Amino acid sequence: MKVLTKKPHFYFFITSIFILTCGYYNYIKLSDSALDINVHDTYFVIAHFHSVIVLFSFYGLIGIIYFVFKVLKIQLKTLLTTIHTTVTVSVVYIYLIINYFLSDSIEKELIHGNIQSQNNLILFLSICVFAAQILFIFNLIIGSIKHFRKRNEI
Repeated sequence: MKVLTKKPHFYFFITSIFILTCGYYNYIKLSDSALDINVHDTYFVIAHFHSVIVLFSFYGLIGIIYFVFKVLKIQLKTLLTTIHTTVTVSVVYIYLIINYFLSDSIEKELIHGNIQSQNNLILFLSICVFAAQILFIFNLIIGSIKHFRKRNEI
């Protein structure tokens, strides 16, 4: 648990590389698939890889922010850091695990044009990540204010 609060940037860097690797693999898989011609539009394949790049950048940026705060020795709230890191990182793995185990049923839903269950899952996970980002911003503001107050007192 101490690693989670002392070095959260590691989790974000590892997750961003994992997102890029899985996304690139899926991009290759989608673009080379024979089913791709019948089911997927070219726009979907391109948009998928762009969303992977955006997620990779997002998680990498959060890792960089945590790393900068560590280098500047700005203390963040342990509870908020733990909640933010756990929720934000675990959402990616939860989504990939659910997609892995339900890939056959999701593929059938895509063929028939019914993707409501996957859309609901993405919406729920997106709301969780958005709430965690609000905590992250709140944590950064509190940590910065405390750091600069302590610095000005000296």
